[in-house]
Amino acid sequence: QNLGSKVNTEGEENFPFVTEDNKTLYFASSGRQGFGGLDVFAYDMTKGESTNLGKPINSEKDDFAFSLNAEKNIGFLSTNRSGV
Repeated sequence: QNLGSKVNTEGEENFPFVTEDNKTLYFASSGRQGFGGLDVFAYDMTKGESTNLGKPINSEKDDFAFSLNAEKNIGFLSTNRSGV
């Protein structure tokens, strides 16, 4: 489902993950300003704003499928960086 311009672009948006408290949607996008390829963004559902997570989460390669545990102190990420 298209979530509007705060999330969706003319590019790709995929790999959604919503935190257990339903306050943040993490997603990968190739259509927003980033470091290259797919970057991970956080959409704050209370403020209605999307933010690039920056480095070291994002890189010049594809970074996607970000998720966190319920305590938000352990995260997981998929990437096509070499050596990772």
